[in-house]
Amino acid sequence: ISIQFSNKTDQFSMSDPVIDLTTLCRLFKNDRNRIQEWITLYLAETPAYFQQIMEGAATNDAEQVLRALHDLRPMAHYLGAPHMLVLCDAIKELSSASDPQAFQESIAELLSHAQSIEVALNAELNNR
Repeated sequence: ISIQFSNKTDQFSMSDPVIDLTTLCRLFKNDRNRIQEWITLYLAETPAYFQQIMEGAATNDAEQVLRALHDLRPMAHYLGAPHMLVLCDAIKELSSASDPQAFQESIAELLSHAQSIEVALNAELNNR
């Protein structure tokens, strides 16, 4: 398993890894099969969450977006995706603010970041 460590700040750069599998390795005691199963589960389940987020954003349904974020956030934690966690929190805060443009922009950034995570996870699975 290739472990990527990231700086745990709210500032992210293109050089920061999008995932850090340390939590999963610790949780599953470095059992590669269980880690691979969890990654596969993430890749299978999250498209539905992102679809709910996109639908909620398209109809300005903040509640739908928040429900999907509620389910997505723990997965991001276990995955070691700090930027995704920051974006989830920002979207939650913006959902009650009167700035729909910032809300939409943060959702777009989350969806873009999710694609980067998917690429990293698929690469991780292919490295086995």
